[in-house]
Amino acid sequence: MQYRHHNLKTPITRPAIRAFLLSAAVYIAAFTYCSYAFWRDPHSAFFKSDHVYDLKYSASRQADGLELVKAANSSEGATNILKAGENPALCAVFTPFISIFEDDIVFAEGWMTRTLLALATLKFGNPRKVLPQRSWLYLRLFYTETSATMWKDTDFWYSNIWLTIVIAVLVGFFLLLQLRRYWPPSRPYLDNSTVAVLTFVTIPAFVILIFMVGKFNLFPPAPGPFLMNESGCCTQQHVGLVSSRDNTFVNAQSTWAFWFENFDSGELRRWHTKNVRKIPWVRLKGD
Repeated sequence: MQYRHHNLKTPITRPAIRAFLLSAAVYIAAFTYCSYAFWRDPHSAFFKSDHVYDLKYSASRQADGLELVKAANSSEGATNILKAGENPALCAVFTPFISIFEDDIVFAEGWMTRTLLALATLKFGNPRKVLPQRSWLYLRLFYTETSATMWKDTDFWYSNIWLTIVIAVLVGFFLLLQLRRYWPPSRPYLDNSTVAVLTFVTIPAFVILIFMVGKFNLFPPAPGPFLMNESGCCTQQHVGLVSSRDNTFVNAQSTWAFWFENFDSGELRRWHTKNVRKIPWVRLKGD
């Protein structure tokens, strides 16, 4: 009698090895790119604090502001109107909007254009389902990425990352089996070992990498106003990590506007020139 031994273990095949090596190469390339592209984002796992607090654009804007104040106050007939003094007066008039600012803030070029366009959106149109007029109290011009609440819909998946991975694995496994079943040319490349590598190694690795990228980069905020009913009352951009609210250094770090320093003056100036024509000046003033 002859006995035949059946090996119940699935051998690692060449397609499986190629799938693993290709997945590893793509993962390493993607990980390297993310390390260079998303290091400034506090929501990202690639965030690095080494140079994120260096003053770049804000230092340039402060220099421009000091030069403007110096020129205005040294001109003939100057009355120091650019200095508020210790007891500034607040004049209430019949006007559609009143702006209130602290004295330790730095504006980006084109801020007024952005503000007026946002007010026009709130007042005359609701393309993004913003609450209608009389149901909102104020338009906050300053916020930080760590305080923004526009990603609440995606927070469920971040809070349940393992559930997300399980769902992705099951969906991927099902699709690979269906591909092998209904597309015969794929069968030599999608043997059991290859399906196992793609399902239990490749898919979880890339799902985790996606989460590491961060919400701000996966779902960047669209231009215009968005609801922010919490977590932003005292997050003005304070230059030099000195909080105007006598906050701790750690808390001051978390309210830093991380992308502000990356602004480009020329790009902002071009944006302002292009969009200033979109402001409904007459309607904003008359209504």
